[in-house]
Amino acid sequence: MTVLIALGGNAMTAPDGSARPQDQRAAIGVAAESIADIVAAGSPVVLTHGNGPQVGTAVVISRTLVDPDDRGFANPTKPIGRYLPAAEAADLIAHGQTWRDFGPPGWRRVVASPEPLACLDAATAAALLAAGFVVVCAGGGGVPTVWGTAAARPIGEIPVAGMRALAGDGHFPAGSMGPKVEAACRFAEGGGRAIITSLRHIGDALAGKAGTAVIP
Repeated sequence: MTVLIALGGNAMTAPDGSARPQDQRAAIGVAAESIADIVAAGSPVVLTHGNGPQVGTAVVISRTLVDPDDRGFANPTKPIGRYLPAAEAADLIAHGQTWRDFGPPGWRRVVASPEPLACLDAATAAALLAAGFVVVCAGGGGVPTVWGTAAARPIGEIPVAGMRALAGDGHFPAGSMGPKVEAACRFAEGGGRAIITSLRHIGDALAGKAGTAVIP
């Protein structure tokens, strides 16, 4: 069984979100231990990641094909970078950037999240995987998401239809978990099993004992 592991932004930083070089190295050390266990068990592994440090082995700088007329370009929703006070954000808005007010933390730049049409370098990743490499490909970014309200509950195993119903109810916002949940649903529709979990529990998740599994 080939295992595809997507490392989110919070897997590349300290628990409090700090992203100093030493914080990132420590976070990658934790991630690598869990990933090594999967490799040692004999599963071919492909890693994708956000904007954190690249995780060694064979690295593919992949490209994604998008439609230049995608509506996402007209409505940027993906927050990137640090928070700034309104006055500093206004200077950057004047230079053509799009910023939004996120309340008490401040203003943050947002960029487009167009619908991906194709991964142009998938064949390269497949060839490296077939040759026995642990492949690191893709890139992007993300924001940590807090799952902790009075209504929170474990999901466990859920079919695509159920996950999309939760998304339709607004549980996975655009620019945050929304695109990731949709990608998990499409992966499951294609015959895979998409699992959302923490790296520390990835072994248990593969065994069906932890995390959220999206199934056809």
